[in-house]
Amino acid sequence: MATEFGNQVGYGSIGSYYQAVIGYVVSYPDGQTGRVQWSLYVRVTGSLVDSNNSANASGDLKNQSYGSHNYNLPPGGDDVYYAAGTTDFQRVFDATTTVEQEFWIQDLADAVGGGARSTASLSIELDARDPEVPDAPAEPTVTSIQQDRATVNMVLPPANGAPITDTGFWIYDAASGGNVVSTDGVVNTQTSAVLTGLAASTNYWAEVKAKNSVGWSAASPRKAFTSAALTVPDAPNAPGVVVNAPNDVDVSWNTPNANGSTISGYQVQISTDSMFGTLVVNENVAASPLNVTSLLASTSYWARVRANSDQGYSAWSATTPFDTGVAVPDAPTGLDADPIYATEATIDFVPGADNGAVVTGYQMQIRTTGTLGTMVLGLDALGDNLVYDVESLEVPRDVDGLTPGTRYYVTVRTNSNQGYSLWSSVLQFDTYGGLWIKVAGEWKPATLHIKVAGEWKPAELFLKAASVWEKVL
Repeated sequence: MATEFGNQVGYGSIGSYYQAVIGYVVSYPDGQTGRVQWSLYVRVTGSLVDSNNSANASGDLKNQSYGSHNYNLPPGGDDVYYAAGTTDFQRVFDATTTVEQEFWIQDLADAVGGGARSTASLSIELDARDPEVPDAPAEPTVTSIQQDRATVNMVLPPANGAPITDTGFWIYDAASGGNVVSTDGVVNTQTSAVLTGLAASTNYWAEVKAKNSVGWSAASPRKAFTSAALTVPDAPNAPGVVVNAPNDVDVSWNTPNANGSTISGYQVQISTDSMFGTLVVNENVAASPLNVTSLLASTSYWARVRANSDQGYSAWSATTPFDTGVAVPDAPTGLDADPIYATEATIDFVPGADNGAVVTGYQMQIRTTGTLGTMVLGLDALGDNLVYDVESLEVPRDVDGLTPGTRYYVTVRTNSNQGYSLWSSVLQFDTYGGLWIKVAGEWKPATLHIKVAGEWKPAELFLKAASVWEKVL
């Protein structure tokens, strides 16, 4: 029995893999009858990896049986070369950059009942192949789709002999051809990229490629997706509140994500309850902040804000609770001098709101100089004509020791545990001149009479000036 190997032994490379293609012919002597069984074995050494094999005990040899093939040989005749005994087979090895690998091929043929066994071996040296561009990537996926952006993801394809050095991401406005709407423009091997510049509620197609030292791969199939629709803006964050004074606060807020809409302004509300059932401020403004000066001192409030846009209002922000501080009292009002006499007067006034402060007294100042109706910080700046400066809780206030026939100016302010209020407006009054007499505890103007010829008549007053007596009117 003989085994003959043909010369149809080849090798080459496909993609990023080495291939060995080996052909052979088995021949048998003339007149051989019976059944012939043969098997083909391939042994591989080196660093080449064969996923179909497992290493033997030595760790560097890999053996693979390609099965037994049975043929019934016809009797007589010349040597027969059976077509069925001629087989091309391929073994695919995932290779590194190793350029030379050896294959050993061993064949045997046995006749029925036992026969001679012959073997042969062949060594094949694989040449290194030139690298090629990477395979086209699979269709990408598109995630995190928003109105103006989306994330395009890819799986790196086979590199085909040269490492992948760059990946490309594109978004088009058509399923084929069309215009590039967005691209990453970054040289790296990232497998996802956030592409921006999209329009809301629009159909797009994503495409990816891979590049190595040979060049760019073919494009992947395009993945269709639709950008998110326009919506109202996000709610602003809870507003910040700065209390400048007991009735003066600044409310501020951030500019929220517009979600593709155009923000035109903000609505700000302040309420005395957390459910905003009692609004004290409800204003539409263009931008942050809003200054509010109409609040009450020593009061709890809640503030919130929402954005307005061409798509409508956002949700309300979270609420911000705050308390206004304790203020000094308001200035007294309604000053009045009544009654007025020659040397005394009663000054009355209406105390201002205490604004939560504890009132400790009312300071009253009376001067002989001043400006009628003027609100002043104090009359001290009006000169040294102070005739009265007393602080007490007395309301109304009786003031005596005044000069008859004199004009006076009076103002009042409130003192408290939070400090003084502003001064009230200035009140002007005149004491009476001439003769006055107190009758039954009440001052009344006195009239001078003289008795002439037994009859009482009003007296007339004369003044001598330059030796001439003149009647005093």
